[in-house]
Amino acid sequence: MISLNFGGEHKNTVDAKYRLSIPFRFREKLEMRERIEDEKRQDERRRAAEGGTLDDIKEYIEKAIGREIEKASVPAGAEKKKTSAKEESEEKKSGQRVWMTKGLEPPVKKPLDDKKTKYEVILKQFIWCLPPDVFDRLVTAIDALPKNEATIELRNHLIRSAHEVELDQGGRALLPQQLRSYAGIGTGEVIMVGDGATFQLWSKKNYEQLVDTRGREEQIFATYTESGISI
Repeated sequence: MISLNFGGEHKNTVDAKYRLSIPFRFREKLEMRERIEDEKRQDERRRAAEGGTLDDIKEYIEKAIGREIEKASVPAGAEKKKTSAKEESEEKKSGQRVWMTKGLEPPVKKPLDDKKTKYEVILKQFIWCLPPDVFDRLVTAIDALPKNEATIELRNHLIRSAHEVELDQGGRALLPQQLRSYAGIGTGEVIMVGDGATFQLWSKKNYEQLVDTRGREEQIFATYTESGISI
């Protein structure tokens, strides 16, 4: 069975136009997740049609026929018509999408001396990347929360800051300026980290501060032990 989760640490480069190439394995998983969600939607429509009214069945058949007509609408070997620069740019999009928003993790307290009397607080500011199905579940979960100042602030951080980014045919994503500023990402080297159902983009500087776990090993091990994780 192929896992749909993202993992590993990948060094990458943001180009002069603030585009970042998403690793092939990550793009593969994005495509697989999208395909599964599409199949789920088609199956739901089929089930609704089978147990629904005559209008439901008619709608399902029309959509199914429409998909087949769309597939056959461009004859093989047909000459391409001339397109504008904008249309040509749009044609180069892959159709793959990922939602990007501000990262959300607690800050780290890094000891500055052996006695652990002084600490440096390291903020975890990164770009959080979510497949469309995961982002939809996140929005649904936040919508279900009681409306108060704390949940509104959470919504502002995760949803109002979110951008739906479409990859081009080369697998590149254009990083939104607002999120680049938040995560301290410019041109040059960045670190991409798989985190299960999502992945993260870090500036090299912020990530190097994060991965230095010296002095925190004991707490990390205690968390693992107390959590009861069993694999």
